[in-house]
Amino acid sequence: MRSAAVQLDGIGISFGGLRAVSDVSIDIAVGERRVLLGPNGAGKTTLFNMIGGQLTPTHGKVRLFGEDVTALPPHRRAHKGLARTFQITSLFQDASVEENVHLAVRALSSTRYGMMRDAAAPGPIWERVRALLDDWRFTSDRRTRVCDLSYGDQRKLELAMAVAGEPRVLLLDEPTSGLSAMETESVVTLIKELPSDVTVIVVEHDMDVAFEVADRFTILQNGQMVLTGTAEEVRNNAEIRRIYFGEGE
Repeated sequence: MRSAAVQLDGIGISFGGLRAVSDVSIDIAVGERRVLLGPNGAGKTTLFNMIGGQLTPTHGKVRLFGEDVTALPPHRRAHKGLARTFQITSLFQDASVEENVHLAVRALSSTRYGMMRDAAAPGPIWERVRALLDDWRFTSDRRTRVCDLSYGDQRKLELAMAVAGEPRVLLLDEPTSGLSAMETESVVTLIKELPSDVTVIVVEHDMDVAFEVADRFTILQNGQMVLTGTAEEVRNNAEIRRIYFGEGE
């Protein structure tokens, strides 16, 4: 049995007396691909923000690899191996593709080894940049400014920057939102090629994408967890079929 990468122990949060997420407990194994599903307002992004550290739970605990990180801010969680993308791209639009990736890799090197070692060893940093760009299919457009890329390539670049830090846990917030069918297929392929020991947690509305990338699902509704299970269990659940596929209506 694989050990847990992420554990949520009865976490919840309220805003102005309104409970947005209530008593969610989940164990997500090392290397697992977990998709969070739910209608708009179900609490998916709020739950994501509590895992990432953008929000602090009102109650309950968040653990990474057994360590309580509930009170840690996002940058401290990043040091422990957690990376995240957002629904809206957060790239440097006037910089080139390779400059964006270089900044991400350099930040990792500075965190791990200190600024002096980073400054003294530019060669390995650029080797890592080139390797990432190869892995993520950026070939002829490495010096293209981000603002001149298609939206799909910007999303792909953001994913490349997220894995630049060699995270142990990767949070992907609607990675295929706004993409064409071809762009979606490309991003899904890259997600499936991530190292098997990286735990990937995804918020995704496209059901075809969700079923293609997920090992297990957690379904939220009205801030509460209504089901955690495999793709088969989700497909065979009458209530889930009603919510997502309109069956029985």
